[in-house]
Amino acid sequence: MPEIVDGYQRGDAAEIGPMIEAMIEAGQNVTLQISGDSMRPTLKPRRDAAVLSRVRQWPPEKGTILFFKRKTGEYVLHRVLRVKDGACTMNGDAQEWTEGPVTEQMAIAEAIAIIRKGRMVEAEQPKYRAYVRLWRLTRPLRKPMFALWRGMKKLLGC
Repeated sequence: MPEIVDGYQRGDAAEIGPMIEAMIEAGQNVTLQISGDSMRPTLKPRRDAAVLSRVRQWPPEKGTILFFKRKTGEYVLHRVLRVKDGACTMNGDAQEWTEGPVTEQMAIAEAIAIIRKGRMVEAEQPKYRAYVRLWRLTRPLRKPMFALWRGMKKLLGC
């Protein structure tokens, strides 16, 4: 059953997704605690949260984090990688693969801020935008980077 704990929406995405949709549609902002690993390292599960608000413009800018509903019915929080013909190609920050097109009808909300270790960082903040741009540049290198990281952890017994 979905619940609100410490001001954050918590629960299975299939359960809280419709609740978030209704709240956004009613003009409310929603703070969603990150639960999955697909947005690491920019968003860490159980530590970070995203403040979601109605999508301000369509198509959104590259780098915007969207909360959207896949055609399969799954709710996802991923970053806009590319925009073409009014639709978005999405990518989780920890992923090598992309998905899309994500259309305006699939988009529910965008992250207007991130809460990291209790501190709010606005998505438009120049330092945060620079950090995101730098991380996006690593996309072609992620597969070997992650393989090296897993190898190092295995070697060190972590």
